[in-house]
Amino acid sequence: MNDNKEELTLSVEKDIFEKFNYIAKHNGNSFDEEIEKGIEEIVRDFEKEHGEILVD
Repeated sequence: MNDNKEELTLSVEKDIFEKFNYIAKHNGNSFDEEIEKGIEEIVRDFEKEHGEILVD
């Protein structure tokens, strides 16, 4: 695993999991890649509205 990444455990309803997996494959991504892409977009949008979040 990349030293710059944190692991994430996620529990969702089975139908949501299956639908999201379909979307990920449709977009040419793995399930994990699609989640990472979504999280990055949320952070980018938040920082655009509220300013950069500084982390250690």
